[in-house]
Amino acid sequence: MQLKAKSSANKEMRDYVSKEVKAFKENHMDANGRVTAKALQDFLINLIPAIEYTSCDPSDVVIDLSRAIIVGNFQCPAAKYPKVNFSEVNFTGEAIFSSVIFEGGVVFSKSIADAGAIIFQNVRFERKADFSGCRLCLLFFFDSFLNCALVLDNAEIGGKFFRTIFGADAKFSSCKAGLHIKKCEFHGPVFFNDAELYWWNDSEIEADQTEKPVIFRDTVTFKNASFRMTSFSKTQFLGEVSFSAAIFNEGADFKECIFQKPCNFNNSKFLDSTDFSYCYFKVPPSFHDAILHGDTSFEATIFESQETERDWRAYRRLKQLMHEVNASHEEGRFFAYELRTSAKIELKRSKFSIAAYISKLYDWLSRYGQSIGLPIFWLFTVNIVFAIIFYYQEKLGNIKIDFASGWYKNAPGWIGLTLQNIFNPFAFLSKTPPYFVETIFLAVLCILQSVITILLFTLIILALRRRFRKGSE
Repeated sequence: MQLKAKSSANKEMRDYVSKEVKAFKENHMDANGRVTAKALQDFLINLIPAIEYTSCDPSDVVIDLSRAIIVGNFQCPAAKYPKVNFSEVNFTGEAIFSSVIFEGGVVFSKSIADAGAIIFQNVRFERKADFSGCRLCLLFFFDSFLNCALVLDNAEIGGKFFRTIFGADAKFSSCKAGLHIKKCEFHGPVFFNDAELYWWNDSEIEADQTEKPVIFRDTVTFKNASFRMTSFSKTQFLGEVSFSAAIFNEGADFKECIFQKPCNFNNSKFLDSTDFSYCYFKVPPSFHDAILHGDTSFEATIFESQETERDWRAYRRLKQLMHEVNASHEEGRFFAYELRTSAKIELKRSKFSIAAYISKLYDWLSRYGQSIGLPIFWLFTVNIVFAIIFYYQEKLGNIKIDFASGWYKNAPGWIGLTLQNIFNPFAFLSKTPPYFVETIFLAVLCILQSVITILLFTLIILALRRRFRKGSE
């Protein structure tokens, strides 16, 4: 009985609204569909209070204004609306929707606004918002909330989206758009496949000095998209991201972006300066068969995951790309990531892999030859430890001075032995060493100190060579 009563109420309200809209068109529209913005505003002011939302489904009641030509600046009355159809409407002036709730959805498909902006301020969309195929010179979303899908497929827009939450799917496939996005959140999947984009976004500093970046909480796809000027600076991508086969025709700015899931740049082309500096990648991005511009920066970028076969392939490809543009420092950095990941993979396969342990030791001592400071640190640390041991051994009478000349005359035995092992390795094994030891234990320590010192000097030389070598090997 309740369903039957509601169905009857839907029909009554639907018929009532349809009748009122028909009468309005007959009385206020000319043969070409032209109607003044003032007449439309007055009509909506009188119509909306008569719609009883408690007894009908808002999506079943349609205010059909399709194919109208709205002359002048239109101010939509603040109210709660059923489904409104603005498809193929031509707005000759500005259209402002402020403090409006679209309970039943709204359709702007194939609508046109070449002269004025279409502004949604403090608007709530509860059902599908369809802008597919529209041509809007300026489309603004300010302080709004979309609790539904947004469709902008095949649209041509200049868009400014500020402080707006997109709560469901957002589809921009095959659209041509210049987008300025600030302090927005996208909670559902977002699709920009085959789109032509000019993209700019900002983060905003609040009164409490916290930044409010653009956040994508679900998957984002830019497959086959073509970008002009591009700035994703400080954007947070919390879901998977795909720029597969995308083309960045001008500068691409990803500075300080956060990527929490896999990011795919496979087959993409960067034709101008590209900046990934200070980014955070929880999983390394894949650039297989991609083309990078020579002016590409990964300065201070953090790559967290170095565990899987996929990670290893991603670092290997990044190393190859840096080699192609003769970026030797960054090539070496990705080579270190590649080796580190390879060692971890090998140890997962076998806990007794000698090659993997040697690789990890090389990493520990010098970051695979990328660090000059680390082997210098170990050189001083190791020899200070040996010097301390020799100090106490001399107290026990286990270090002897056979003869001394020059500065050796005034050097205590523990200092002399330490320096002898550094600068004259294995000298204590000769017939007449300046300093010699009385126990096998100390002899082993001297050999160990000399071997470690030679190894660390070698790592320092290799790191210096790698840092200052000409070009890329």
